[in-house]
Amino acid sequence: PEPPRPEPGPTVDPAAITIDPDRPLVMIVTHEASRTGAPLLALDLVRRLSRTAQCAVVYAAPGPLLDDFAAHAWLIDGRQLNPWGAPTRYGREIMSALERAPRRMAICNTATTWYYARWIRRFGWRTISLVHDFATNSPRDDYRLIADSPDVLVYPCDAMRQVACDWAGLPE
Repeated sequence: PEPPRPEPGPTVDPAAITIDPDRPLVMIVTHEASRTGAPLLALDLVRRLSRTAQCAVVYAAPGPLLDDFAAHAWLIDGRQLNPWGAPTRYGREIMSALERAPRRMAICNTATTWYYARWIRRFGWRTISLVHDFATNSPRDDYRLIADSPDVLVYPCDAMRQVACDWAGLPE
């Protein structure tokens, strides 16, 4: 049986997703939809990318930016996916609908979305994690999980990358 899930926030019905095969699809994952740094960065990415690509936004916690995201993307309540384990039926249906896009990728915004990067990769998607968190705020073993989850890890600057590599014993 599937684990209990919280009351869903706004989330798209997989049957309502119409894929344009001529446009790439970008899934943006944000840890929340608050009016704070990382979610505002995610919103800016969605606004810019939606000009030329189809966008889906997975959010792990609701917030006041949901309407702004919905103006540019399909909303997916990440709590309904079970990103910590086997996908829920809803998760499988969402990924099946989105996988109709021949060109697709996911961008996970912040270290705290590492488990979504790992979950999305299981479906064969290329994933990029934008890590603007200080590595030393996480235990070394946890940070290794963060670093190993996406295909590509992007830091805001070389100094933060170096601190992360030194802290967690990651290869340069």
